[in-house]
Amino acid sequence: MSVTLIVEDDPTTLRLLARLVERAGHLAVCASNLAESIEKLGGAAVDQILLDLGLPDGNGTDLLRRVRQLELPIRVAVITGVRDDLPRTIEALEPDFVSQKPVDVLKLIEWLGEPASDARGEVAGKST
Repeated sequence: MSVTLIVEDDPTTLRLLARLVERAGHLAVCASNLAESIEKLGGAAVDQILLDLGLPDGNGTDLLRRVRQLELPIRVAVITGVRDDLPRTIEALEPDFVSQKPVDVLKLIEWLGEPASDARGEVAGKST
């Protein structure tokens, strides 16, 4: 079973995403702010992250940047309430999935069902 870290400061959205992740057959680990997400990332074998950008103690890009800098084999889905085009900072960090709120549940479920790939884009020994 893969582990999905959900980073979302809105309690209702966090609960809904956790249910969605669990129904997709994954273990949900929840964090409501940046500090908590960094702590949980260090304490669990995380396979993927559902990441809100607007957090009370920072920006989700800080966590995404950390994952990319450490070259961790973790897929990251950015879920944002920002209505403008995705900022270039985010694009440069190459999230694996991007959705504006409200999230497209069917697309998110499809993304959750895809095999995890390592930081170099290999899936089960095959290049993507």
